[in-house]
Amino acid sequence: MKQICESEHLAFPLQGPGAEKRGILNADIIGGFQPTTSMESAISSLLRAAHLSTNAETAATENTLAVAKLTPEDLAACRAQLRMTRELMFRANVKAKRVAKIKSRAYRKMKKREKEKLAAAGLDLEEGDKDDEEEEKARQRAKERATL
Repeated sequence: MKQICESEHLAFPLQGPGAEKRGILNADIIGGFQPTTSMESAISSLLRAAHLSTNAETAATENTLAVAKLTPEDLAACRAQLRMTRELMFRANVKAKRVAKIKSRAYRKMKKREKEKLAAAGLDLEEGDKDDEEEEKARQRAKERATL
C-alpha cells in the first residue's frame, strides 16, 4: 500500500497497452449487431431514420484513433503536464480561499467599527431611547448566548 501511495502514477496491467488486443472492439460489436427484440429493432430503425446510427467502418476508424500509441516519453510528458496543471489549480484554489477569508474578516471589522461610530454618535439620544436600546442589546446578547 505504501508503494502505491508513493508511486508517481498507478498502472493497471489489465487495462494496459495490450488490453485492446485481448478485448472486443466497438467495431466488432456494431458490425455484428442484429436487433432481437421489438424494442431494439424500433430503436435501430429510428436511429437509421435520423442518420444517427454508426456503421462498422466508422467505429473501426474511431478505434484506430483511440488505439494510436504514444511513446513513453510523450506519455511521461503528458502526465507531468497534467500533474503541474492540477497542482497550479489546487494552489490557486487555496489562495483564493485565503484571500476571501481575509477579505471577510476585514469587512466584518469595518462594519463593526461603523456600528460603533454610529452608536457613539447616538449617545446624545433621549434617555427613554437609550433604555430601549440597552434592553434590545441585552435581549440580543441573551439570544446569542442561548443559540451557542
